[in-house]
Amino acid sequence: MIINLITFRNEQFKPGFQKEGYETAEYSPLAETSHLRTGLKKKNANYTLFELTDNKSTDRIKQEENIKLLYNETKLICLCETISPYISELLLENGIADCIEHFNPERIVSYIKFLQTKPSQKFGTFLILDDSSSHRNMLNGIIRRFGYNTEFVSDPDSLFAGLRDSRLHMILLNIGTDELDLNGLIRRAYNNSDIKKFPVVAYKCLNKGLFVHEVLNGLNRLTKVIYSPRELFCMLVDILFKKEIMSLSTEFSTSLNLTRFSSYASIPVSQIYYNSLGEAFEGDCIFATNHIDSMIKSAEEITTSLIKIDGIRWLRLSQSQEDRPTCGAGA
Repeated sequence: MIINLITFRNEQFKPGFQKEGYETAEYSPLAETSHLRTGLKKKNANYTLFELTDNKSTDRIKQEENIKLLYNETKLICLCETISPYISELLLENGIADCIEHFNPERIVSYIKFLQTKPSQKFGTFLILDDSSSHRNMLNGIIRRFGYNTEFVSDPDSLFAGLRDSRLHMILLNIGTDELDLNGLIRRAYNNSDIKKFPVVAYKCLNKGLFVHEVLNGLNRLTKVIYSPRELFCMLVDILFKKEIMSLSTEFSTSLNLTRFSSYASIPVSQIYYNSLGEAFEGDCIFATNHIDSMIKSAEEITTSLIKIDGIRWLRLSQSQEDRPTCGAGA
């Protein structure tokens, strides 16, 4: 496997990848797009680490050209010190979900090793009406890593046909999709009992604003919010990670019999002794092989879950609702 290093820290990253047996190729982030196009090394599995900068000397046109080339030709993971508004916009406009806000070689190697694996389970499907390639790339980058499928459609007929999927979890609806007859879709939804079985999440890029008919045509009977794409990505990262990490934590806690021993974390050893006097040899032993094996497995899965979000943590908005523009939460 090839790792293309296009950073100002190539010498820092190279030893870690070579230790894992990966072949590396090095370039400067200042390289011309034409040079990268002819010199980029590619195999069946090839990844690129591309360091983004946001300063007065940044050639933004070249940076965007390089991003488009690298995304189309390789599996692209961006790196930066901080996700500035410019870098965030650059990533979102080009549909780049993976951007890591640190330069820790070991964690980055672990992240790429994770990206080489496919989820062992398929939990169901997200049905998505959206014709934007950047939105589709972002949604794939978020949803699929948590073990869910994405089914994209571009028109209402395909959307309603997709409702027959028995493993459907959620419907995502870009009301800014070109040539979408929103009024017709909503009228059709009123008479369709299947669509009412699932949450419908509406969203739209706000560059062109919201129109009155998009808010007052009965859409509120299908969904209570209209998100921006940025808010949609934030919501998905938040709930999918919490769902996964809490499920894994529950499995670990069950093996540990946490409901019985949870008080041990907050009281001194002397109090534990008095509370458990005469009970130390009673009940199911948490040191039994099946409990230990289960905890080891859960701990490994929790570690993997923490690794997998390293490149998409930037999508989790931290601002309060009052501090950021939204057409959701009350529009």
